[in-house]
Amino acid sequence: MKKTKNNKIKVLLIFGTRPEVIKMAPILWQLEKNKDFFETFTCVTSQHKSLITKLIDTLKINVDFNLRIMKKGQSLSDLSSSLIKKINLVIKNVNPNVVMVQGDTISSFAGALCAFYNNIKICHIEAGLRSFDMQAPFPEEFYRKSISSIAYLNFSPTSINKNNLLKEKICKENIYITGNTVIDCLVKMLNLYKTDNNTNRKIKKNLDNKISFNWQTEKFILITGHRRENIGQAFENIMKALSFLAKKYPKIQFVYPIHPNPWVRKTFKSLTTKLKNFHLIEPLEYLEFSILMSKCFFLMTDSGGVQEEAPSLGKPVLVMRDKTERIEGLQKGVVKLVGSNSDKIIKEAQILISNQNEYIKMSKINNPYGNGKAAEKIVTIVKDRFS
Repeated sequence: MKKTKNNKIKVLLIFGTRPEVIKMAPILWQLEKNKDFFETFTCVTSQHKSLITKLIDTLKINVDFNLRIMKKGQSLSDLSSSLIKKINLVIKNVNPNVVMVQGDTISSFAGALCAFYNNIKICHIEAGLRSFDMQAPFPEEFYRKSISSIAYLNFSPTSINKNNLLKEKICKENIYITGNTVIDCLVKMLNLYKTDNNTNRKIKKNLDNKISFNWQTEKFILITGHRRENIGQAFENIMKALSFLAKKYPKIQFVYPIHPNPWVRKTFKSLTTKLKNFHLIEPLEYLEFSILMSKCFFLMTDSGGVQEEAPSLGKPVLVMRDKTERIEGLQKGVVKLVGSNSDKIIKEAQILISNQNEYIKMSKINNPYGNGKAAEKIVTIVKDRFS
């Protein structure tokens, strides 16, 4: 493999959403610890511009290329073509030996496709997650399957993910089980909160200003929701269930840091004026959300990352999706799939609220997504494979 003049391997990291920033940051930190071997470049698409600007600073990520890709009313087709054109220019500029992408976003897909077109080796972080349904999640299932099929190295969080790739005839010598880098980031940032007094004071002050009840002592349920496939009737059903629960349990607080998506906001807006114990707040910074996650009673979400993070903190999760690609949590019993059916959401939430044995059972299970050393494993493997 052709290296740079200083005999280093050029690595280009491409990412653009909040989860990608969180999960790629530990990779970047490890690459920078190995500066004698790697020359690292970052390309941020800003697919989640409003959600990642401060996050990038918090995680101390130096951005070499910012594509600022998002435009109002942009279709997936328009976004794809624009990403491919802009990422291709970055690749021509950097001329990397390796392109790393994470997960299943349109930014990752476009980045991998451009690398493939330029005959550059691709490393796929968080490879092998499958729901086996192209419509759920849409379009992420297509993206992640496509990326793994053209990747040189696939880094799978779990053995289940690896087996999914093997069934798709991906070369087993190029698949590695590493754990999930989201745990690496969570462990590092929570440790910062615990050990750095300035960070601790700042986060507490910020949360006190954003939340009207005492989040450190009162019982609360933390909620997230944003999936494209849930927009419409599914979110109406979820709202109905949350409204019922908030009315039935007035002594429990419900906190929903609402996603910027206008359709999501429109659906949940009515809850703010009707229910005093339901708190719609603006999106939180990563460390703020992590702290709330560690303090909450349990979580209700359609997110992927939360399904991986919450078990590390001993927090049960109700997944408000009809299907999940993270079946390890289901098999272990740390999460329950409740879909968007109002009755099922209410039933399972009430079990966690009223049945202490069931709650303890879910909260005491070990996290199946790793021990916080995934990035270290990944960079060591890349170093060995490209030496």
